[in-house]
Amino acid sequence: MITTIPAYSRSESGNADAYRRVFRRQVHELLKLGYDRLTPADCCAEQEETITGFLVEAIDGVLDCPSEDWMRFLSVHEDPRVHDQARKGKRRRRVDLRVDSSVSRARTRFSFEAKRLGKDHPVGEYLGQDGMGCFLSGAYARDDDQAGMLGYVQAGTPQQWVGRIRSALETDPSRYNMPELERFSSVEIVDGLNHTYRSNHDRPSVGRRVSIFHTLLQFN
Repeated sequence: MITTIPAYSRSESGNADAYRRVFRRQVHELLKLGYDRLTPADCCAEQEETITGFLVEAIDGVLDCPSEDWMRFLSVHEDPRVHDQARKGKRRRRVDLRVDSSVSRARTRFSFEAKRLGKDHPVGEYLGQDGMGCFLSGAYARDDDQAGMLGYVQAGTPQQWVGRIRSALETDPSRYNMPELERFSSVEIVDGLNHTYRSNHDRPSVGRRVSIFHTLLQFN
């Protein structure tokens, strides 16, 4: 059972941290419940956008018949536009998937960028400027302290891809603004999401750090 999101004053940093932890857990619980509704093998050759569409539709189905009270306060969005000063109208960027909380006094969003992992879809794309790089540059989640990467595994195993992602990050940490000694570590957010990891990154152009939660989902 997941704890209800607490109300808090934004000046109370301890309560704010507690809120982020609860919200992060709720978001990943929705992700798992949505994934559990899919038939992964049916997506082994699908495009990234198609898989994300299936996933959002499945999460919407979970929210249509909420089994927990906290689900009433969350909504899921596919390809929502990102507001910034540089791009206007149709030129605005779109994040792949976003979960919003409607809790008053604490309206929060959790953004995910998704990338395929398989033949012709290497780790470089996952970590590159159109993947995780969107968070590091501040193009996505500029005002947030946490965000997520989804790896759609269409060849090999999640364990193999985790090794490649870890190797790329730890071989060249400065490229990804990763100052900590423990740069890429496994985390257990909800039962059943067995391949979830965390990396922490400075964002000099934004002026605030971001924690990226990587979840690899098997689609082969």
